[in-house]
Amino acid sequence: MQSLADILPGFVHRLKGLEPVLDRRLLRVRRDQVEHLAGRDQPLPPSAPDVYVVSFSDEARAAAFGVAQELRGAGLAAELDLARRSPKGQLKQAGRSGAPLAVLLGLDELGADRVRLRTMDGGGEEDLAAAGLAAQLAARLGKES
Repeated sequence: MQSLADILPGFVHRLKGLEPVLDRRLLRVRRDQVEHLAGRDQPLPPSAPDVYVVSFSDEARAAAFGVAQELRGAGLAAELDLARRSPKGQLKQAGRSGAPLAVLLGLDELGADRVRLRTMDGGGEEDLAAAGLAAQLAARLGKES
């Protein structure tokens, strides 16, 4: 299997120091997208995250990073707000991102060791246990490994 450096020679070395910024984007890069960047393919298909993580407070923001990392570790494409938007702004961004699910974290959820799950197309919400969240969402999205 070719590495990113093999497909895009001369480009990757210019990215040194930007790894944290590019981390969440590169997690979603597929081989066909990389080949497109190298001029070998048709236009990129749109790529939406599986889950968007929304935090309702500064305390929940720290937990949101952990939840996103757990979801990514389970193979789900998870995004979260890096621009410190308000909860309303984060929910709007979740809708624009195309993610079918949003995980909502607030002080109430943190205290109860639960998360609130919102279905973005219908708007329905339900509470889920925080333990084993990645497996629950993977099953719901049909991405069980």
